[in-house]
Amino acid sequence: IWTNTGALSIGVSNGSTGNSLMISNGGSVYNTVGSIGRNGALNTARVSGTNSLWRNSILYVGFASRNNQLIISNGASVISSTGYVGNSAAASNNTAIVTGAGSTWS
Repeated sequence: IWTNTGALSIGVSNGSTGNSLMISNGGSVYNTVGSIGRNGALNTARVSGTNSLWRNSILYVGFASRNNQLIISNGASVISSTGYVGNSAAASNNTAIVTGAGSTWS
């Protein structure tokens, strides 16, 4: 379990590309605001496997950047009160994929 009382960003600044977060095998991450590609491109978060969880208040997939991905698979869950896929005019080609029985983003 990883608990963060603040924000968790994957690819936070311009030029920050190819970063990743992997939560698997029943692992859990808790934070307030999550962002995949706050300003950087080509960043990925993968949540995979039964009982694997990423919980946050707000989740951005591509806050102000492009080509970022959230992949939820194989029974994993992401829970956020609010979620965005692309949050500004600069945010393009961002994707959220939920695949496999029992996988959820709620």
